[in-house]
Amino acid sequence: MLNRVATLLFLAILGSLLGLSTAQAKIRFIVSVDWEGEDLRAENIQSMKDFRKLYPGLPIHHFLNPAYFLNHPQAWALHQIQSTLLPGDEIGLHLHARQTIVEAAKVTFRNSPNFRGAPSDQPAEAPLSAYTMSEQKKLFGFSLGLLKDAGFRNVTSFRAGGWMASPEGLEALTSVGIEVDSSELNADYLGSNTLSNYVRSLWPDTSKLAQPHFITTRAGTILEVPDNSALADWISEEAMKENWRTLVELAKKNPEKDFYFQIGFHQETAAAYLFKIKNVIQYVRNDVTNRKIPFEVMEKSFVEAVKVAPESTCELSFEK
Repeated sequence: MLNRVATLLFLAILGSLLGLSTAQAKIRFIVSVDWEGEDLRAENIQSMKDFRKLYPGLPIHHFLNPAYFLNHPQAWALHQIQSTLLPGDEIGLHLHARQTIVEAAKVTFRNSPNFRGAPSDQPAEAPLSAYTMSEQKKLFGFSLGLLKDAGFRNVTSFRAGGWMASPEGLEALTSVGIEVDSSELNADYLGSNTLSNYVRSLWPDTSKLAQPHFITTRAGTILEVPDNSALADWISEEAMKENWRTLVELAKKNPEKDFYFQIGFHQETAAAYLFKIKNVIQYVRNDVTNRKIPFEVMEKSFVEAVKVAPESTCELSFEK
């Protein structure tokens, strides 16, 4: 059983390189994976297993779509998923508004507006934001129930499919007990397409290296943890490394602040793109070693770490 507040962070602490005191700024390095709910192909599961063997002490935050348990026998799907998990990982909810899970939740399925655009080799899919707040609440509650039935209890974090979380969606999430959202994304990462237009409309003021902050809804407050280096099939390896270098410089200029750097990938394309994550982790490790930067693995979960020091989570001005 995974601990509800299990660590999601692998921390790289900037040290002597920056000439800072022991109260220096930290870059907290997060790896996350979106499980889309589509397939569990052997090559992708094996790629994740191999990755975990390389970095057994690196916790991962898994945003898990429970549609697997509708599309496959539950015991088989659960075995595939659990084979990639390690102690210290944390499970969050990931959700696309696809027909199987929407109808299973007894919500009327919509296939428009289609954020995939046309032509597309995938079925038409409306964003979660196309559903009303009450419908989204129903979808979220049903999905959390599927995760609970599979043994994943006390899930308190979320990422929307396509990063398309609306204000109504955030309110619905808060009302079902979700404390942390990680859907915020700068649309420039996605290029010029229908998806990026939707993301830009929902997150219009998000910078590429946006930092954690709180969002107040009528149902309560939710912590937003931006996906500030996107996922590996949407961003180049060099762009991730450039983001790291930028945050190092920002940490140097703002020694009183912590900075958060999130990279990630999709399970369904792990075999094709996980090499980028490996290379970025190695780059960060080499940077830490070559420039004699002390680092440590944090013992608190990301959720706890940010909530303990909310003054360090305000939005900063970054160039888009």
